[in-house]
Amino acid sequence: MNKRLWRASLACALGLTTIAVVAGPQPQKPDRRKKPELAPSSSGRTEEHRRGKARALRGASADTTRSHSYVRESHSTARSSGTGAPAELISIATGACCFGNASCIAEQTPADCLNAGGAYQGDTTTCEAGTCPLPDACTDRLPISGYGAFPFDNLEATDEPGSPTHEECALYNDLFIIHDLWFCWTADATEVVALETCGTGVDTKIAIYDGCTCLPRAGDLLTCNDDGCDWSRDYESSATFETQAGQSYLIRVGTTSLYGVMGGPGSFTISPVDLPCDDGSAQFCQSPNQYDARASDRTTGIVADDFTPALTGDVAEVCWWGVYADLFGDCKGRELDDFVIRYYQDDNGKPGTLLAEFSQSAVDPADQLTVTGPVATPNLVLTGIGPGYLHHFPEYEYTGTHASVGVTAGACYWIEISNSVGNYCQWFWEIGGSYTGRAFWDRDGVDPPVYASTDVVALDQAFCLDIDVGDAAQQCPLASPCAGRDTDCCVNNMHIESVGCGDLDCCEEVCACDPFCCAVGWDEACATADWCSAATLCPSLCETCPEGEVNWAGSSPHSGVVDARQPRDVADASSRLGIRYITVAAPPDADDSDCWEVCETKVEGLDNFVRAADDNNDGTFLISLHRRITPGAVTKLTYAGAPTGTDTGTFTFLPGDSNADGVSNSQDILTQVECCLSGTCVPPHGDYSCDINHSNLATSEDILRTIDLFIGAGEFLRGWYDATPDLNIPCP
Repeated sequence: MNKRLWRASLACALGLTTIAVVAGPQPQKPDRRKKPELAPSSSGRTEEHRRGKARALRGASADTTRSHSYVRESHSTARSSGTGAPAELISIATGACCFGNASCIAEQTPADCLNAGGAYQGDTTTCEAGTCPLPDACTDRLPISGYGAFPFDNLEATDEPGSPTHEECALYNDLFIIHDLWFCWTADATEVVALETCGTGVDTKIAIYDGCTCLPRAGDLLTCNDDGCDWSRDYESSATFETQAGQSYLIRVGTTSLYGVMGGPGSFTISPVDLPCDDGSAQFCQSPNQYDARASDRTTGIVADDFTPALTGDVAEVCWWGVYADLFGDCKGRELDDFVIRYYQDDNGKPGTLLAEFSQSAVDPADQLTVTGPVATPNLVLTGIGPGYLHHFPEYEYTGTHASVGVTAGACYWIEISNSVGNYCQWFWEIGGSYTGRAFWDRDGVDPPVYASTDVVALDQAFCLDIDVGDAAQQCPLASPCAGRDTDCCVNNMHIESVGCGDLDCCEEVCACDPFCCAVGWDEACATADWCSAATLCPSLCETCPEGEVNWAGSSPHSGVVDARQPRDVADASSRLGIRYITVAAPPDADDSDCWEVCETKVEGLDNFVRAADDNNDGTFLISLHRRITPGAVTKLTYAGAPTGTDTGTFTFLPGDSNADGVSNSQDILTQVECCLSGTCVPPHGDYSCDINHSNLATSEDILRTIDLFIGAGEFLRGWYDATPDLNIPCP
């Protein structure tokens, strides 16, 4: 039976109102990738205009709104015999179009307004005084969508009280964004996009948040940037982030709080980004982990990492990730890149004889390295570079091609990537996912380097090759510097013969941050320093999390909840709905995200983790997860400082299970009728049991959506119900 008919039949059987569904042609969306016509900016206004004294006059000449009329000939059979049919008039409604610089254009169609980067105010609206207020408050955020340029003028913008500060873009240790304007942008597609003010000549600082809730919390931050355009630009900003089709994102455009910067008229652009490493040529990747990076600038250091080909063949293309930094922040663009890639044979577990060298500055075409990039990714790299709060740097991605280098299956090789960008800027090669768990980092300041056994460091580098590699167990015969260590990483082991720590992961994190701890000795700094130590990198292991009970019974949502709501939009497999934020009472100062751990009995997509634990200053903390919890699974959130029995909260996501019995079936529909609609009983978990379609109301539409879940309509998956989530299943 047709799914719609089946839904309607079941709805009738339950005594619900049936809803007629009429299929027909849908209106075409405007082409949002089309280059927009820019709205008039205020750059040509006098200072008096800029101060807003003439703002009341904007649009005064457009006090009425007319509809555009177009003539269309009616083609009929009478016309084919020589009789002309009368012309048919089609009326297209127009209205006012508002922009982020408080300007207004009258008599715009919705499509024209969208393509110009504005917000349509509705049919027949006019450009009267006050029609387009400056989006100075978050609650007055301007709704925008599509790609192109979006005007703004923050010269007269005020500071938003209570808005979050961000160490992620604390250039010169400035945590604040002032003179800020607010926009709510809705994404058309699931992809990576860039938001830039480059070329506008306005000193800006920007932030992008997940969702358009006002005010955003620190945990909502996706990315932020100050002076991210090339260093030679006028302190403009550039940030990249990932989007989900149909989701909204809050954009904040302001300035730094330093040097009396006032802002001014300009525009920001939003455009899709093609990352160099996504071209499909890579056969092997050690993906970046956004945790740290090592200087590889041929002055303060050079880094090499190992690989072993699974097949005999050639290497001709490499992809890698890195950051630029000086003492103040991102210095990309200060001077031209000069990348060099070298390949070495193995020499007893370290780089040995040079096989090939390629350079961007090589004169001989056979030695040339052609580089695509740097291209900013959506990620920020957390590092120990720089003073104070300055620990986050934009991550950049590159692809390099060169003449083929022949390699033999099963033989060990080393690849070295370095970049010299002048005396005042350093380039750092980012650390990557685990393969063999070590690299070599020469810091003698000599180029080319001579690698010694003491140059070994824990953790791999981030790079991809266009040739497949073998199992890590077959790699260069060198053990991890932490392998076999069985002493306590949380104390000073300097005088113990087997220096290191018993927890391999913690040891490698510390040694990657401070190689001295493995190459020389594990001292007090390795154990307890304020950075690059076990106390800061492994707080739960070293019991540095504040101790006390967690009130999971009073959390919101409460521990034990069964979320029966739909986990995504029925027409969009890439969308995500469900629990992501949890408020819970915990011991004072429990705002270190490393003290909280997430595990799920089943993972859909990327691993989940705690992004932030914000103190609400009332004894509770807002725990922000990296993504929404996984449908068909139990998510467990654990606090390391709590005694056993009060340390873990559990949250089950079983779409359709309104009666919370662990099974999704027709009994759940009866629960919705009796408890959610009729009120003859109490639903087990309130809105989590009743509001299936996330409308904030319990209606008959929720029952129809539950039927959609059961039959696997649209992008819903039957696999969510094949097995009941079990609290006792260990996390993978």
